[in-house]
Amino acid sequence: MLLTGGYHQDAKLYYCSSASNMPGDSAPSPSLPRDWMDAGGFDANTLSFGNWVNSQHSTEMLPIYSSYNYRDMSLGVYYPWHRYLETQKDPVTRLSGVSPGLYANIGAPLFKTSRTLAGRAIVSDTFSKGTDKDATGKTKANVAPAETARYAGFGLLAHRDGYNVLYGDWSAKWVGDPQQRILWAKEGRGPWSMEPDMNKGGKIAFNVFMAQSGGTLLGPFDCAIGDDRTANTAISIWHELDNAAGVDVGVDGT
Repeated sequence: MLLTGGYHQDAKLYYCSSASNMPGDSAPSPSLPRDWMDAGGFDANTLSFGNWVNSQHSTEMLPIYSSYNYRDMSLGVYYPWHRYLETQKDPVTRLSGVSPGLYANIGAPLFKTSRTLAGRAIVSDTFSKGTDKDATGKTKANVAPAETARYAGFGLLAHRDGYNVLYGDWSAKWVGDPQQRILWAKEGRGPWSMEPDMNKGGKIAFNVFMAQSGGTLLGPFDCAIGDDRTANTAISIWHELDNAAGVDVGVDGT
């Protein structure tokens, strides 16, 4: 949006100079400035009409990755709830770890206005662990969440001991992680194993993973941050970055 909307003219903005070898969440996909150069440049025209045809890139879809995580993408749900639940502000759509209460809408950002975003984290150095491969290129096996700490987060290829974070009040903050808890975080939902398929499992690469079983929605909304539906997901990490700025501290329930 910044590029195609004319707010910024150079896609190099989306890449951290300390992360020159950062892979994309799904490989192989464009994820580095040199991929833009190969496509024709760093402007909006290259994004929309550049020569992205490359034998190393997927032919099914072509996500173009940056070295940052963005929180406020529009919500997509594979097995969506009924629109009626949104009009009624049903608890199943209530965001976890947020006060005052906010509700999700399919096709809209989780935080729809600057007022609802407030001082929460919106952009961060990537803390993803990839979908099919981790930061070291190791293929992620079908294992239980308790065993996923063996896979390195992409922070390994950048600052390692912390993350630069931009907040909704336009302040920026270094959030230290000297024990590298985020880098080696577990990922997944409840007891379910991590599928190697990029479309399955509560991987940290996804801001939100909504599951359904037998018609029952299985979160990650309407549950506590420490619940096994959120504890090892990106929702929990974003909440930790909020807490670092003094936002939603102690708001661990719904």
